[in-house]
Amino acid sequence: MKNSRFFSKPLILFPTVLLLWSLPSSGPPQARAAMTAKQFIQEQQKSYASQQEELMNFLEESRGEIDHTLSLTPSTLLEGEASPVGEFLVDSTYPVHLFDHPDFVSYYREHGRIDTNIQPDYRWNVPTSNGYLVAVGQSSSGAWDKISMIGTDFLPTEGLTDISGVFDKQKLVETMEDCPDIQTVSQISYIDSPMYTSTTFIYIRSGEQEFLIPYGPRPDFTGLENGKLYPIEDAADILEATSPQQVYSSDDESIYGGGGASPESPVSLADGNSTLLIAGGIILAALLIGSVILLLAIRKRSKR
Repeated sequence: MKNSRFFSKPLILFPTVLLLWSLPSSGPPQARAAMTAKQFIQEQQKSYASQQEELMNFLEESRGEIDHTLSLTPSTLLEGEASPVGEFLVDSTYPVHLFDHPDFVSYYREHGRIDTNIQPDYRWNVPTSNGYLVAVGQSSSGAWDKISMIGTDFLPTEGLTDISGVFDKQKLVETMEDCPDIQTVSQISYIDSPMYTSTTFIYIRSGEQEFLIPYGPRPDFTGLENGKLYPIEDAADILEATSPQQVYSSDDESIYGGGGASPESPVSLADGNSTLLIAGGIILAALLIGSVILLLAIRKRSKR
């Protein structure tokens, strides 16, 4: 029996694309010569052509295995579809990076920029016509032939936030062209942020200015409107108010996440552990005393 190249067990489908993956890649999110938004997107797409062709060849060869995996989870299938995954949207694929320091807001406060906080490694996100998203990374051989996840972010499910705009290149161009502060563009990167409700940010650099366009499953948590262009300062102000994190410092390599802890009053896990140890000690002592009393009572009865 032929072994699957990417599935050793049935793949789990996530209701949102969680970005906890470790995929090697080739090349950093390089800044290019400044050009108009439309020209930049066109040139960027040209530079991706060979990788996208490789991706499509691999995915078409793997379609049977992908469909079989989806068939194991009937609740996600779309009725009447010959192929559950649908067509792979080659023109909508996009490379996704992570932030080196997850709390990019605090990093920005310290360094005044976030482009230096974008990891060079990336994976490819491939949307499909049926609303799935297939994540593909490189294997150790350097080929783009490693499927790490199939997400259900774009399934047409009532009540879920529509984040399909993240791969709409025309909408991205129009959003940048509508901003008077963006005359030229030198960098566009897609960055996933698990710390901020798994929001995908489209990072844009224009001159010395940085902008973010968020697409996340819970904009009600982040306070950021999906598809809206924010100067980095404005996005940082909003996220600090809605999703406070403990500040990253270059003098302290530890990264603290969530819950609103601040460096002035850090949450101490040791304090909680001490409380648990004391309580456990009291309970253990009570049990030992009870056992001794019970043994003495039994001995008294046996002597009678």
